[in-house]
Amino acid sequence: MDQLKIKEAVSVLRRGGTVIYPTDTIYGIGVDATNEQAVKHLLELKHRSPAKGLSLMVGSFAAIERMVQLSSKTKTMLRDKLPGPYTFVLPYIHIQAIASSCIYNNTIAIRMPNHPVALELAHAFGKPITATSANLAGKPPLSSLKSLKSLGADYVLWVGKLPESLPSTVVDLTQKKPRLRRGGAGQWP
Repeated sequence: MDQLKIKEAVSVLRRGGTVIYPTDTIYGIGVDATNEQAVKHLLELKHRSPAKGLSLMVGSFAAIERMVQLSSKTKTMLRDKLPGPYTFVLPYIHIQAIASSCIYNNTIAIRMPNHPVALELAHAFGKPITATSANLAGKPPLSSLKSLKSLGADYVLWVGKLPESLPSTVVDLTQKKPRLRRGGAGQWP
């Protein structure tokens, strides 16, 4: 991806704007997950209830460890599956402040997609970015440039039509035994 496009996307995020970006499953739409106003705007844009919580995209394991405390067993599991088509629900321990709509019952959902543009964006931004599908709540994910632009995001990192995919597999790691919350593109267990 052209570095200028990544810089422009980062600039949009820093201003509190919305960016559509590719992942290893579908296009996502994100904002600065530490900016309450940006997250509120994203929820309004998607017509999504703030009660559901939002996943967070990060570009490194260090970024995950700034938000949650991981046991050695959990670290091993995450390193085995990430980057990849998984979202992991983990206990939030308030090390790094994030917007309240990204927290659900003292948990956060973390995603590290195996897509070079998503990882580049996350690294360049340096803070968590919301990771929700580029669509209106309850509707199928959007995949064409025209439909993505119709969502009203401030910037689109277009890399072409992505291969058809299920969304990420969601696994809850907040209990002693991992629990599948949603089947998806990643194999579990």
